[in-house]
Amino acid sequence: MDADQYVHNVTSTKQNLNSAARGTANSGLLLLADVNATSRYWHSYDASGGGSGDDTTAPPSPTPSIHSGADVVAAASDGVLWNYPANGHGGSQPREKIGSGWSTLAKGFVTDWNSDGVFDLIAQWQDGRLSYYAGNSRGGFAAARAIGTGWGSYHVTVGRWRKTDQYPGILAYDAAGTLWNYGNSAGSSLSPRVKTGIGWGGLYLTMTDFDQDGAQDLLAKRTDGSMALYRSTGTGSFVSEARRTVGTGWNSINSITSVAGFTTGSSGLMSRLSDGRLAHYPFSQGTWGARTIVGSGWSTYNIFR
Repeated sequence: MDADQYVHNVTSTKQNLNSAARGTANSGLLLLADVNATSRYWHSYDASGGGSGDDTTAPPSPTPSIHSGADVVAAASDGVLWNYPANGHGGSQPREKIGSGWSTLAKGFVTDWNSDGVFDLIAQWQDGRLSYYAGNSRGGFAAARAIGTGWGSYHVTVGRWRKTDQYPGILAYDAAGTLWNYGNSAGSSLSPRVKTGIGWGGLYLTMTDFDQDGAQDLLAKRTDGSMALYRSTGTGSFVSEARRTVGTGWNSINSITSVAGFTTGSSGLMSRLSDGRLAHYPFSQGTWGARTIVGSGWSTYNIFR
């Protein structure tokens, strides 16, 4: 999925689609893009001068702005927010504009914060504010709700850290490297934090169930490019064991997002390489599958995690 896919070499053709059975003619535009994506925008009129001749076919039902856990959401440098819907077969559908005004975003996160079945957004702004945008089942998002300030120096990852959590929460370490768990007991705001560990400074953390035992783990990218696995107990702590290195060479990766269903039934990481390419790294029960390059031109995008 190229970051600017479906926006080059777009042509339009006016069409008249006659319907002898109804005595109407439908006119509109046929849009052809360079990747064979086609869209039709049309209206109808009564060619005989009689009734309206309007098409009575019901339009598609509105859907949420983020369709699945494999969609890639990213803010462009001009602040426009885009969703790249996954097609479930290792690719994406045409991108959709889902917002604007995101140019001062530091980090963004896609999660179902209120557990209503619709994906929401958590925004960590450059000025340290933390905001929650509830997703609407018919598309769009509710107005921002402030859930914190002073987050400028925190490294954040989002998910259900404990198996008993009804709602996703936040794991984050501060400037001193102390790891904190911020629960979300009501599906709207943060609960008092709980100290979870020390010595986490400099690590790039991604919450995901890497060994697929039903408990969320932490994948930690070290500064030397190695990737360490911190398995969790599912009760808010880590399994007491030597930390296994599950990858090397990750120093060329500067953005990592946990995704589910990018290919049928898969779990994996969507990662951006330093040259702007986007790669999917599938995994199953703690073992990596083959990496697939799925796009290019992503260097200037702020990809949600």
